[in-house]
Amino acid sequence: MKNKYEVVIDYINQRIDSGFYKAHQMIDSENELAEALNISRVTVRRAIDELVSDRVLYRQHGRGTFVRSIPSYKEFRNGVGFTREVLRRHEIPNSKDMELRRIFANEDIAQQLQIIVGDPVWEVKRTRCANNVPIVFEHVYFPEKLVGILVEDDLSGSLYALLEARGIQFDYADRRYRQSWQTHHYRNNLTFR
Repeated sequence: MKNKYEVVIDYINQRIDSGFYKAHQMIDSENELAEALNISRVTVRRAIDELVSDRVLYRQHGRGTFVRSIPSYKEFRNGVGFTREVLRRHEIPNSKDMELRRIFANEDIAQQLQIIVGDPVWEVKRTRCANNVPIVFEHVYFPEKLVGILVEDDLSGSLYALLEARGIQFDYADRRYRQSWQTHHYRNNLTFR
């Protein structure tokens, strides 16, 4: 069960995500939120303080609490590939800094891919861009027995489209996201919008 202040945070985030609250729009007052959610004003204030600390909201003294500018890539729709999502936003997807290596699955990779330790695997690393602006670094593994031979040219576009062209249909995609600054190279080549 969620704490009451988490209920307030979820409520405000849902209103932002749905577009009810727009960037730089003043949100409901603490009193209005407390009444609407039947939660104490102190709890509402704690939730708002956390959202201010997380840089979702900002306060203007004597005026109220407002929504910060929302990055256009704050949240991709779950289950939608990068290429499709960028095209949906009327931008042009591309890739750069592509690396492709054939490796052999260690215990961790084998477990994740449900293959045998030592099976050949393609390791793909690339920076995905929208309108040539770096957005995300992808690090992906594919079992060779599933995808066949890959070449670097295969990495420039949608991996979903590549695999579908090879007759591989998806029931689901298991994605794991991690915020990480592993190398100086990637830290300097990603852009935040």
